[in-house]
Amino acid sequence: MLEEYVINDKKYRAYAYKICGCNELKHDLVNEMYLKLHSILENDASKEITDGYIYMMLKSIFLNQIRDNKEYIFDNYTFEAIDDSENLMDRMQMNEALGKLTFLDREVLLKCSEKSIRQVANETGIHYLQVYYQKQESLEKLKEVYG
Repeated sequence: MLEEYVINDKKYRAYAYKICGCNELKHDLVNEMYLKLHSILENDASKEITDGYIYMMLKSIFLNQIRDNKEYIFDNYTFEAIDDSENLMDRMQMNEALGKLTFLDREVLLKCSEKSIRQVANETGIHYLQVYYQKQESLEKLKEVYG
């Protein structure tokens, strides 16, 4: 059942790295993907699973992990968790940097950290590419301010 998918393990780990940008997290994403894949195939063994479906599953798992842990900052267009025990000054500097951004930039970053770009686009009625480009622009401004 899963054997035919395990053959492409390196490809799935590359997908996961492309999504999260973190070597440690990619292994967690792929392992959780195998668990979900096993439960899907257990319920319906005849279901055809494509690489695109697996990619979307990995992305969904990553976004769910982000939503479960609300405390994330932006670093090189990926998400990096801030542990509560980490330096409080960094967190204060990040909050100060976010305060220096315009309302639009701050809202786009906060909304996109909680939901996917498509979900934000559907809720606001703005085309998803516009939301994507605004997010990228806001991240650049945050990098300039935060340093």
